[in-house]
Amino acid sequence: MPTNPPVENVKNSEDAKRIPILYYHYIEVNPDPKDTLRSSLAVVPSVFDGQMNYLSTNGFTGMTLDDMAAVFDGKATLPPKPIILTFDDGYADFYANAYPILSKYHLKATLFIITRLVGRRNYLTWDQIKDMQKSGLIFFGAHTQTHPSLPRLSGKRLEDEILGSKIDLESELGIPVNWFAYPYGGFSDAVVTEVEKAGFVGALTTLQGGWHTRNNFYLLRRIRVGGLSPVSFANYINSGR
Repeated sequence: MPTNPPVENVKNSEDAKRIPILYYHYIEVNPDPKDTLRSSLAVVPSVFDGQMNYLSTNGFTGMTLDDMAAVFDGKATLPPKPIILTFDDGYADFYANAYPILSKYHLKATLFIITRLVGRRNYLTWDQIKDMQKSGLIFFGAHTQTHPSLPRLSGKRLEDEILGSKIDLESELGIPVNWFAYPYGGFSDAVVTEVEKAGFVGALTTLQGGWHTRNNFYLLRRIRVGGLSPVSFANYINSGR
């Protein structure tokens, strides 16, 4: 398996920087309370608004992953209170609920798209994706073509899911797609190698933590905050973890 150093080891590395990368899935009131998995991944819009209001009114600077890479490469300066917002899967509720809130607070976000599910029920359409792209606030990364568990794949199927999703997005959006998120957070040596080979700058896991180093860009940690109240949200992202 790829090297996965403990959080404290990453934190104590010479070039370590704390840049919290938050991740979300659904921003909605779950229409089916019996769907406990969906409920566990959902943040209701009013709570999300409170979280974004906290960031906006307390001096946080929304960054993109490209912004973060520029900081590590010495091409930009890290702002005092950086934050990166990411959303996995590309659900339709993002356009209806999250996008207006992010626009209200002028916060950047990166959406990881499952390219072959675009236009399907409950997923974004290409027209919606392109509309958000024009805003200059919403950026896009790849999340495979069909959301399989990548460590179970090999050969051409693995390549198609990773490189194919990059090609799909770049063809539709007309821009380089530099970032990848592992479905289910799953990775292996072969998967990481394939992501590098596809030309991605880095990739995001679901491992918890806010500290990063330049040599760990293919195993970036994130922070899942869920439906925390603004006070709990503030305590969590300011905890230094």
